[in-house]
Parts: sequence; structure tokens; C-alpha cells
Amino acid sequence: MENVYAFLQALAGAGVVAAAATYITGVCRDRAQRRRERNGLLRLLYEEIVRNKKELEDFRTNPRWIVTTPEHHLETRTWDEVRVRLSQLLENERYFADFQKYYENVRVINQSRSPTELRREDILQGDRITEEDRINWVLPLVPAEIERGDYLTAHIREYVPDIDEGTSLKSWEFRRLPRSDR
Repeated sequence: MENVYAFLQALAGAGVVAAAATYITGVCRDRAQRRRERNGLLRLLYEEIVRNKKELEDFRTNPRWIVTTPEHHLETRTWDEVRVRLSQLLENERYFADFQKYYENVRVINQSRSPTELRREDILQGDRITEEDRINWVLPLVPAEIERGDYLTAHIREYVPDIDEGTSLKSWEFRRLPRSDR
């Protein structure tokens, strides 16, 4: 009888160990999946921020582009699609707030560049907003937004250290290779 009791105790102990191992494996698998998903979303945002930085630098270099490039040329589409999930995956709430502020400023710049987006106080005063007005409104915002984008890409590198390895197809320069004589 004692042997049966010892056997049942050993069996119960093995069951507890197996259950704990299964639980720990599941937690580790879930954590790894969340990390992969978070890093993937951050890679997408990184590309969008880098593209926006190039546009903002162009605005700084040639202020007329502020009013001549298409409306909503600065992008927010990726952010709009991933922000809810990213808020669940980022451990640091401050980082998420930094992303939110950056993209809200991009929206303000896009609206300020647009001839159809008039500010309420200007409409009430009956003022006509000229291209020069729009340039003078947007241009001072550009350096701070470039800096904020750099700050965000640094955040992303904390999570995804290899973010700059490789290159996307959009940035490749395709050159005609010299033909070898046959």
C-alpha cells in the first residue's frame, strides 16, 4: 500500500511539474510573439518616420515645397493602422505618448499646408490665407518635427537594434550593369 501511495505522490508531482513547464513555455512563447509583433510594427513606423523626415528636410531646404507638394504629403497611414495595437505592446507609456505627439504635429503641418484647411480664427476675421502665410506658419515647425522624428527613431532602435541593417527596395539605386564582352 505504501508503494502505491508513493507512486501516486510521484505521479502527482510529475503532473505539477509538467503543468508548470507547459505554463512557462506558453508564457515564453506569448512574450516572444508579442515582441516580434511589436518590433514589426516599429519597423513599419520607422520607415514612415524616415520618409517624413526626408520631406521635412526638403521643406526646410526649399520652403516653396510646403505649398507645392500634394496635400497630406507627410504620411500618417501606418500610424493610423497600428497605434491601437502598439499601445498594447509598448511597455513604456511615455514612448507611446511621444509617437502620439509626433503624429499629431504631422497632422497639424499637413493641415497648415493645405489651402482648404483654414484656421477658425482666420475664417471669423474674413482673412484670406496666402501661400506665404502657410509657408510662414509651417516653416518654424519643421526643425522641431525633424528632431522629434530623430528622437523616435532612437526609441525604435532601443527595441529593434538591427533596424538599419539592410535596405528597403524603395531606397535602392538601380544601375545598369556594364555588359561583359562575349
